[in-house]
Order: sequence, then structure tokens, then C-alpha cells
Amino acid sequence: MKKKLYTSIAAALLALASCTGAQAAIAPTTAQEQALKVAGASAADVRRLSVETEMHNGTAVYDVEFRFGGFEYEYWIRAEDGAIVKDSWELDPEKTLEMARYQGSSVLAEADALAAALADAGIAAEAVTASKVERDADGGLRLYEVTFFTSDAQYEYDIDAATGAVCGVSVERFQKDAPAHPDQTQPAAALSREDARSIALADAGLTAAQVNVTKLKLDYEDGVRVYEVEFVTADAEYEYEVDASTGAIRERSVEKRGKTQQTSTTYIGVDQAKRIALSKAGLSASGVSFTKAKLENDDGARVYEIEFRCGGTEYEFEIDAVTGAVLESSVETKGSEKPARDDRRDWDDDDDWDDDDDDDDWDDDDD
Repeated sequence: MKKKLYTSIAAALLALASCTGAQAAIAPTTAQEQALKVAGASAADVRRLSVETEMHNGTAVYDVEFRFGGFEYEYWIRAEDGAIVKDSWELDPEKTLEMARYQGSSVLAEADALAAALADAGIAAEAVTASKVERDADGGLRLYEVTFFTSDAQYEYDIDAATGAVCGVSVERFQKDAPAHPDQTQPAAALSREDARSIALADAGLTAAQVNVTKLKLDYEDGVRVYEVEFVTADAEYEYEVDASTGAIRERSVEKRGKTQQTSTTYIGVDQAKRIALSKAGLSASGVSFTKAKLENDDGARVYEIEFRCGGTEYEFEIDAVTGAVLESSVETKGSEKPARDDRRDWDDDDDWDDDDDDDDWDDDDD
């Protein structure tokens, strides 16, 4: 394990040097120690510890991930100064299954789920610029996925749909003074978030009262500062990329909703994704216990995340939702793990609690 970790850290240093062309202020080992300290853990206490480098908004960050105490943790730590850009935790599959077993049948209102998330974050409703509440299911556990924005951060919460308990948190802080892409010098954003929203709405021929804004974020694209603006109406989804300096629309996308649309993408379905994963693992459905089977977004691509256990071995697959291609896979064997229990609940994307539900309520407080 240590040899593998040190190899990963060495690779992270090389990758960072190639990305930035300069030495980082902190080493990946320092980022690792910082993340573990925040989580109250040590390297000896955790599983699946990894340190990788990524470019986020033109800035090099260390992505530190590990499992500890029944939770999965992820931290983005800025390489130049050690600042935590993003921190998140969520229940690991085993704990999710245990909670699902005892979850009651009552269901909170979406407004209560949003209120629970705001209370945990210590954020007043008046400080929220946009919010979204979706129904979801993870390993049989019914959840609300709550996303909301403030002027300086994006928050994502998993809320137990029966009890209102917080089951996962992700906080990504906006980098107002983030440096430009290392190969280019970019002026400060001349437009405000509201300016970018107005430009996108005007291009779409819509008013703020006619839409629900789902994303409004300053980002980098090929070294250029841009605003990513996304909003929905009753019959369409709009995505815009607006130059933060000039206001020029760099990209636009409109996807019409409705079953009669001929251009809508057809997905293979979660059951087929399960079969593909089982085939790759050389296993049958009767011999495994699924802990996750979920349609997700991964860098703009729709993928199925499939996880299951067989005895003391855990399998994870990421499968292209359109083509069925296996994009990522991993296998972890635990020598002391007890066999998976046969009576754990399975589920599929026909459940009312999944991320394909088109009845989600969107709330935009950004007017």
C-alpha cells in the first residue's frame, strides 16, 4: 500500500511540473497531511488513499481522496499556497446500505430538505442566489440532492429523505482572484454574474421570470475566463458560455424536453449497465450485492456508476450511458471482509427516487 501511495505521489509531482512549468509551493505529501488532519485521520487509519493533480480554473490543485470511519472524503488543495478549494464527504457504500435497511417510509418535503442543508451550512435563505432539489437513491437509500449557490461558493448536500439527516456534503469555493491559464494572461472579469445571466437570457429571448437558473459560475475554458450559465423552462434546457471580459457568447446549447423529441439521447438503461459490469467482472447477478447503480454527469458526459460486492471483493465501474463502453473500473479485495448479505435491497432507475426524474423543482432566488 505504501509503495503504491509513494508511486502515486511521485507521479503527482511530475504531473504538476508538466502542467504548471513551475515548482509548487507545497508538496503532495503536505497536501495529503493537511487533508487527513482536517478529517481527523492518519494515513494508517484510512483506505483507498490517493493524491492526484488536476487543473481547476487554471490553477493546479492536489486531489486527495480516502475512506475513513464509514465515509468517503475528497479535498482539493491548491498547490501554490495549500488553500482548500473544495472539501466533501459522503457515506461509503457499506454505511449507505445499513441506513437504507432501517429507513422509514415517510418522506420530507423538498423545502424541508433545502432548509436542512441551509441550516447545516449556516447559510441564510436570503444569501442563496440559486438552488435545486432533486430526488435520488443510493444503494437503496432515498435521498434529496440539494444544490445551492452563494456569492462565493457552491454547496451540494445529500439529505436523508425520511429523517432530514445530512448524508454527504461538498463545498466548492469560488476563486475570485484565481490566476489565468499559465500560458495566457487574462484580464479580470469585466462582467458580473448578473450581467452574464442577462446576456444569456436576452439571446434566448426569455426573461428571468420565465426560467429557473441552475448554474451561474465563473470558470476557465482554454485559459479564458467565462461564465457558465444554465437555466431551464418548462420545455427546454439552455446552456451558455459567456466571455467574462467581452460578453461574447462563446457557446450555446438548447435541448428541448418531451418524449416526442427525435433528437433526445437514448440511454442503455441501468439494467443493461449492470449486465455489462457483471460481464466484465465475470460474475452473475445472483452472486453479488449491488451498492450503487446510478446515472450521473461526468464532465458533461452521462455515465452509469455501478458498484457491487461479491464476498470480500468490491467492484466499481463507470459505463458510458449511450454506448455502453466501460470507461473506468476498479476491484478491491479485503481479506477480512464478511460475505455480502443476500437480503440487501437492489434498485434500478425505474424507482421514483432517481436522477432521471423530470419533476424536480428548481428554485431561483437570484432575481
